[in-house]
Amino acid sequence: MFAASFADDGLPSPPGLPAFTWSKADGPGTVTFADARSPRTTATFSDAGSYVLRFKADDSALSASDDVTVTVGSGEVPPAVAVAFTGAGPVLRLTTEAGRSYTVQVRDELVVGARSTVQQVGAGGAGRVVEVPLAGASPQRYYRVVSPAVP
Repeated sequence: MFAASFADDGLPSPPGLPAFTWSKADGPGTVTFADARSPRTTATFSDAGSYVLRFKADDSALSASDDVTVTVGSGEVPPAVAVAFTGAGPVLRLTTEAGRSYTVQVRDELVVGARSTVQQVGAGGAGRVVEVPLAGASPQRYYRVVSPAVP
């Protein structure tokens, strides 16, 4: 959802209804706005990449615009991941996508430190559930799932 705001100076007199326009100023693909003439709208993007979107307000006497940069990911769907508690302790439960491989990694600090590979998950059929034990010396650890698998 994109939401823009504006302030009208009251001119011309009597004030007219302002006109609004969303447009793509830059980016690799096409952008389709649900309602390009509304300050509040949504957009869909044809390709991944960095886009500059422009919002313009015009009351026939003055106009103003502003830009916003949006980064669109590749559209790949992440795997379904959950933490479950089993008799053996907590596990990371990963539901795979068809033909994709994964690496489960961990580190003790959120933003610094090397990651260690906990488990490699080979490519297989869709909906396969893999359980990865969550154990270690530290009571708080940070896990991530990477696809495709990394060495």
